[in-house]
Amino acid sequence: MAQGARIFRVALVFGVTTAITATVAGVWLNTQAEAATSTYVTTAKLNVRSGPSTSSTILTTLKKGAKVQATAAASNHWVPITYAGKKAYVSADYLKATAEALVSKTTTKTTTVNVNLRGEPSLTADIVTVLKKGTPVTVTSNTSGDFTAVTIGDVDGWVATRYLTADAPDPTPAPDPKTTLYINANGVNVRALPDTASTKVATLALGTPLQATGAKQNSFTAVLYDGETRWVYSIYLSDTKPKITDLGSTSLNKLQPYGKAAVLAIRAEFPQIVSIGGWRSYSAYSSDHPSGRAIDVMIPNYKSNKALGDSVAAFMIANAKTLHVKYIIWRQRYYPISRGTWSKMANRGSDTQNHMNHVHVSFYAS
Repeated sequence: MAQGARIFRVALVFGVTTAITATVAGVWLNTQAEAATSTYVTTAKLNVRSGPSTSSTILTTLKKGAKVQATAAASNHWVPITYAGKKAYVSADYLKATAEALVSKTTTKTTTVNVNLRGEPSLTADIVTVLKKGTPVTVTSNTSGDFTAVTIGDVDGWVATRYLTADAPDPTPAPDPKTTLYINANGVNVRALPDTASTKVATLALGTPLQATGAKQNSFTAVLYDGETRWVYSIYLSDTKPKITDLGSTSLNKLQPYGKAAVLAIRAEFPQIVSIGGWRSYSAYSSDHPSGRAIDVMIPNYKSNKALGDSVAAFMIANAKTLHVKYIIWRQRYYPISRGTWSKMANRGSDTQNHMNHVHVSFYAS
């Protein structure tokens, strides 16, 4: 078979499988003869276009050394390929069919933040999944604008190049059990990354203990929260546990530490709450109040202000782990944190006994 009658197939790694025909030793091949599958690379930066013309729109640009593969025979030095699910074209004059092209060089990089894996190299493209910070991905030399083609397992896609690094991030230092830091203000945010614009993971009350990892960055300190490395603004952390002394009443001052921390959290979150009960010497239903392990958050104008009570109850449920909440009672309903659902309670008689006018919160022992 004459050299000009041979066709070669090669692979173009976009994050999606595509194809292209090639030249051998500078000779253009454009027949429909039987194909001999092989691997080729670009010899220079190569534009992928919407049509077989240099005036057609550039869809992406391949780096030198990118792998390519064909969908059909070439015509007039233009090779049809598939790009992002649509037909596209590249010039065959920038393809090489040598032994060195058979080697596909890949590297492993890791994500530096939680980042979107997209189906195409565009901020408007569909999101395939979200890769967590520190996820290792396989990359080739293929890029498009600000995006890099990556593979993770059997999934291909595109990630913004600025969120990839060639080196794995430093492992999180093992926490020193002797290094405990305390929140020294009320309503302090815990963030996913050391940046004030980063996602807020939680809001902590004064005195909340956290284990330090030893890492610091951008005026933030890394701590362990809910089993993961999180970040708190360093000025809101202290080596010694702050004392919560006077909360304004004997009832509140006799609370155990978890109850006191919850009072501060509620005051910060709900300034419209003006009355909170705590310790009292007697309770007909449990020992939580006499032991200083319960509070009653009184709802002003409770008959027309149910939404505020709902918000207080929801806040305590959302922050149950941080505030060590055991259970909640609100509007004749009981919510044990361990079960995670509301259940109806028997009618005890008055609005106060049925918790229509206040949200009762019980805590674990400090």
